[in-house]
Amino acid sequence: YKVGNANERFSFFENESLSCITSAQSAHWFDDMPRFYREADRTLRLGGVLAVWCYGMMEFPEKQKLNNLVIDDFYDTKLNEYSDPR
Repeated sequence: YKVGNANERFSFFENESLSCITSAQSAHWFDDMPRFYREADRTLRLGGVLAVWCYGMMEFPEKQKLNNLVIDDFYDTKLNEYSDPR
């Protein structure tokens, strides 16, 4: 197990040395996705798994007032101080 920075080369891993690479809720912050994929391809062994996942913003289609109250307030107010302006 190793935590790494996707914006850097995975130089601490040898070619075809990994069984699984995961990225949860972070791919939208990667500076260079093609480089990340190249490094994943280089370091994953045959049959290895690259698992990248994110989730979208939850919405209540028939309840716009609820969207505004719960979602907009949560993301724009509560989480705003933790946001990276990128």
